[in-house]
Amino acid sequence: LKWIRPERSYAFSFRTRMASRYEIGKGLYSSIPNERNEQFIIDQSLRQQYDVMHELSFGFAESFTFLNGLAPRLSEFIIGASPKIILSGSHIDALFSNRYESDNENGVWKQNLSFRHTSSGVVSRFAEELLMNTSIQQQPYSYTFQDLIKPSGIGAGLDIGITYIITFGEEISVLRNQNEPSEKSLRLSFSVTDLGAVYHYGDPLVLESIPVQVDSSSITPPTDRYFQGSPNEHITFLNGLEGFGYLSDKISGHKSTFDTLLPLSINSGGLLHYRRLKLMGDISYSIVQSSFRPSGFTSYLGFEFRPLRFLPIRGGTRIAPHLQGFYSLGTGIETNRFDMSAAVLLKTKNNSPTSEILGASVVGIRFYL
Repeated sequence: LKWIRPERSYAFSFRTRMASRYEIGKGLYSSIPNERNEQFIIDQSLRQQYDVMHELSFGFAESFTFLNGLAPRLSEFIIGASPKIILSGSHIDALFSNRYESDNENGVWKQNLSFRHTSSGVVSRFAEELLMNTSIQQQPYSYTFQDLIKPSGIGAGLDIGITYIITFGEEISVLRNQNEPSEKSLRLSFSVTDLGAVYHYGDPLVLESIPVQVDSSSITPPTDRYFQGSPNEHITFLNGLEGFGYLSDKISGHKSTFDTLLPLSINSGGLLHYRRLKLMGDISYSIVQSSFRPSGFTSYLGFEFRPLRFLPIRGGTRIAPHLQGFYSLGTGIETNRFDMSAAVLLKTKNNSPTSEILGASVVGIRFYL
């Protein structure tokens, strides 16, 4: 819900976001080693992250009069902030590290092993049982949607940013009649999102092993087991691996509460708006790796063109060295009472000149009261 005024705006929102993300070492499915610094490495590691977050936020934005008066041109600074209260559902962050490094002097492989698992919510109740009972390794426990979204943690966060609007041409006001934005402007923005932490109190569980190093004359062969990233699947998957067997009797655990950081990121971007054409781009740097987004830089480029004022045509792409690229195309209908939008996403496949349709969005509808 948004309430827009001439000098300031207010917003109230509630959302639930859920994500599962995992990274698998190439060595689990290929016995071909990677060479780094004249040393051969085979990585059979696995990391799985899973999170559910319910967020209640109050946002406001205001024209910053002091900064506006410093500029000798028709421009405007707008500062916005959105504090939020967070109820966390089920949480998992598990890392099994299994790296083989070649020892050129002795002609053997040094295998370095470690394991750490933190979780809260309903997923914790069965993690220990899955770890210790190998007879159920092929049949992961199934959780209902209501089980996974049940709150097991509480936290707070903050999104904050600033936008600098520069108008040009024959525009005589940053805001035209009826609070409509300028149609000839350049907007530059900077923001920090998800600054905060979550305290996990519901069924907390921390499992950890001591680091182990083993001299091995051979490599564990690749597995033919499939991994899809469902909650606690990492445990049932690891129970079937030979490397994890070295750690099974070296894992200890406790049920103390713990804290996690929100997926903090720094973002900047720009938008050039000239009549019916918009060109935009942004770059984001993730400081905290989470299930919602990987660490490192990600950038997006996009455009919007309106052959008719009520008919936008949009397109965009993502550029990130650690992620597959994609292209998106969309359109919609915009009226004084409601907006309706839809889009399709085309994902590019690595080492292939073709694309495949990844999926289509649920149609989004926005109402104006």
